[in-house]
Amino acid sequence: MDGFRFQSKYESRVHLLERYAQFIIGHPGFEMRVIGINLQFVQDAELFMHRVEVAAQAVRYKVLQYAKRQHDGIVPIVGFSWLHCETSKKNYARTLARYLYFVVQSSEEVGELSNACQSLSRAVTAKEPPSSQNRCTCVDSIFFQALVQLPSSKDYSIDTFAKIYYVAAPNGNTNRSADFVRHVAVHIIYALRGAYILKCCSRWDPQMDEDLSLKFLSEQHDNAFSVIQGTKRIAALCLEPVDGKVQWDENGEVNVLTVSGIVLVSGHAIMEMYHDLLRRCKVSMEALGFPILSSILIEQCVDVFTRAPGEGIMSMNQHVFDAYCQEHPHLTQIHAFSQKGPKSVFQFCRRIFELSKTLIKALYLSGGPSSRLTEISCWMIANSEGNCMRNIRYVRKAIAVINTYSKSQDASGTEVQANIACFADQVSYVSYIDDYSKCLACVLHNT
Repeated sequence: MDGFRFQSKYESRVHLLERYAQFIIGHPGFEMRVIGINLQFVQDAELFMHRVEVAAQAVRYKVLQYAKRQHDGIVPIVGFSWLHCETSKKNYARTLARYLYFVVQSSEEVGELSNACQSLSRAVTAKEPPSSQNRCTCVDSIFFQALVQLPSSKDYSIDTFAKIYYVAAPNGNTNRSADFVRHVAVHIIYALRGAYILKCCSRWDPQMDEDLSLKFLSEQHDNAFSVIQGTKRIAALCLEPVDGKVQWDENGEVNVLTVSGIVLVSGHAIMEMYHDLLRRCKVSMEALGFPILSSILIEQCVDVFTRAPGEGIMSMNQHVFDAYCQEHPHLTQIHAFSQKGPKSVFQFCRRIFELSKTLIKALYLSGGPSSRLTEISCWMIANSEGNCMRNIRYVRKAIAVINTYSKSQDASGTEVQANIACFADQVSYVSYIDDYSKCLACVLHNT
């Protein structure tokens, strides 16, 4: 929608979308498949991680310490630890599978890394299974050569991959956040350390183990490991707070701070949405045969406390409804819907429900739903620095105000089984009369 603009702290620092603007719609050497299990090298990546786990369990502990060498070159007491969570293993495997595809498709790699990529490409062309010895050796070699890749005028392959992953964004804008870049860097660092461990397990050479760790797993040298560590740290500095924060600026715009950055919503866009909701409400009411209130009736909708037309919980009362029915006599025949069969009844209920949803959205934009003081205090935005009960959330790419009031609990917080509904539920009740029952239907919809 016009008026919505996206600005990220991470993007404002690295400007990757500007530098690689030609790859925003896709990269010819990047796998754009969304589903992880459909990635070409996902099985190769999973088997690679399994080999790393087996090797880490068998290798001497000093190698695990070398693999976790700190940025200043010091060997830590706690060594490398392999993954135990199955969900994490799948997430790591998806990233590594995309890297394998990227580096195999790339024509810029030279030296041993290029040879390893060509070997894997030939194995795939020959339809060798991912579990074959040759294919496993090729995958191990690719990750090891990515670790020991020599500096040149071009970027290291792993760092280029992380940048293209951010720009191409096969999964949409969720891939364009500082938190996502940080996770990609962590996955790649795990693979580099795993490749080092596999190399150490392939032969007995304690001196070579230490030399490889000092040269390629320490940030005291110019290597791929130090570059991807730098990418991770920059992303970590640009992380956005998890709790969304909404602020109105002096220009009448809404600044929404989300996990994906700052979303600026213009006042003009909000006004357009509000008027569109009103138009949709009017169309729905006309389709149902319910005309809007006349100016005369609106003047009668006065709450005894607010004294303002149309405001207050008691503004719509029985007297106003009776006057409305007298002004529109055909509404007294609303029960005739029940005589037209179940299909007509269902259509009527569906229209009523859609109207109620649209009205609730319009109420939110105009200041919140009319309710008692208890609910009003819970619907208001609680987002101050001193209030821990923040109710602004960024849920499924939508800005949501969460109601903290619930009738399913008493004042002490104990669940009350007798009260199964809470005020935050969106409920639409529609009842109509027929010859057999006082209440033929009651439509209840909870979201």
